[in-house]
Amino acid sequence: MSGEATGRYVAMLALLAAATAVLFVLSLATGPAAAGLGPSLAALVSGDDGALSLVMREIRLPRAVLGLMIG
Repeated sequence: MSGEATGRYVAMLALLAAATAVLFVLSLATGPAAAGLGPSLAALVSGDDGALSLVMREIRLPRAVLGLMIG
């Protein structure tokens, strides 16, 4: 490949990786439990045993990881 084609290839991979990361985070925030993005992510990393933490760790995170692995 030429230098220009390699640069476009790397740029496309970076764009796809960024899009995947954004969609992964949005997948964590999506669900029937009414919680915003901030509280959802805070519940994921906090050590409490609240309902939102349970939803994030037991339902949303496994669903998002499975979706990432499957494609």
